[in-house]
Amino acid sequence: MGRLQSLVLGVIFFLIQTFRSGFCEDGLPCQPSFDSAVFVFSVYRKTLNTGTRLGKVHLDDCGGPQKVLIQARNFHIKVDSDGTVHLNRPTTLHSGEKNFTISILGSKSERKSATVRVVHLPSPEKTPVLLMPHSSKGLKRRKRDWLIPPINIPENSRGPFPQKIVQVRSSHEGDNQTEEALEIVIFVSDQNDNKPEFTKDLFLGSIAESSPRAWSTKYKIIEGNNGGFFSVSTGPSMLEGIITTAKGLDFEKDENYTLLVTVENDAPFGALLPTSTATVTVNVVDGNDAPVFNPVEKVISKPEILKVGADLIVYTATDPDATAGKSQKMWYKSGHDPAGWLSINNETGLIKIKSPMDKDSPFVEGGRYRALILAIDDDDIPATGTGTLLIELEEVKVVK
Repeated sequence: MGRLQSLVLGVIFFLIQTFRSGFCEDGLPCQPSFDSAVFVFSVYRKTLNTGTRLGKVHLDDCGGPQKVLIQARNFHIKVDSDGTVHLNRPTTLHSGEKNFTISILGSKSERKSATVRVVHLPSPEKTPVLLMPHSSKGLKRRKRDWLIPPINIPENSRGPFPQKIVQVRSSHEGDNQTEEALEIVIFVSDQNDNKPEFTKDLFLGSIAESSPRAWSTKYKIIEGNNGGFFSVSTGPSMLEGIITTAKGLDFEKDENYTLLVTVENDAPFGALLPTSTATVTVNVVDGNDAPVFNPVEKVISKPEILKVGADLIVYTATDPDATAGKSQKMWYKSGHDPAGWLSINNETGLIKIKSPMDKDSPFVEGGRYRALILAIDDDDIPATGTGTLLIELEEVKVVK
């Protein structure tokens, strides 16, 4: 009877353990889940090959014998049954890291999904260890066992300090031998950490207006060039900046320009340095501007039967230089009158009929006759302006 009771109690205990292994503490059926929401794996290369082992994810499988299947939502990775994560195809970490999502098939746990984050880290710098070898046996002239090669380090290193650059270790450690003194040569490499400087703060230049344009790509104008009238380039010696005009200048609109120019080395600085600047003042030298007709193209309508000597219109121009205080006179002449129908008063610009007009003339196109009128100033080097006169000929029917 005692043996039977023991057997019954053992079976009940076994059933209780089996029952409890498949349930959580709150009495609900246990669901496999990841023990972390994010698994971070570090690599030292941005380009990774197929088959690269990234790491291993861990999960709570409820202590049961069943296998847990983990699925990757991205074909770039695969997860083995033991949680080991491999790359399924070549992968490049362009931004320095990449995230993948994995999930447990069939699980209803809140943590049935997790993120696998692959992060690129710079390769750890290792301090080189220089081992002093044993000297060879036998008689020989012995000055020293070896010579340490020169060590190169850049200037302005940011540390951390103290900074290890090399470690020397003797191969006679534990022999209680005293090594000879060795010479260690350290070369400090120069860095691009000195900015170029302008030779003075203010530069003064003069240029004639309407100078031909030129192109450039170096140096930089950061202020005073709103109209895009100037460009700056590096000269043949690679040291001087050459400012040229990119558009024609007009003295009557702007007599001078103040430009703020910056200069930098072609190579990037090795340290954070302020940019050197200089101010360039450009004075525009006044020239003789050509007279300007207003409007440049004048359209009038007249009957074709106007008598010879009849007035057509007064067509005049203005002198742009008058705004600068210059006092110049202008005179007018015909520039192109293909049919010879017009005459013009040299002083007033009054245009009259010189010969009968005909709408059927071969010089009339689309019912319009085109003539060019010139205005010339009296400067030492005269400038000429051109206006266009369009006469729309109105046909007049003669009743017999």
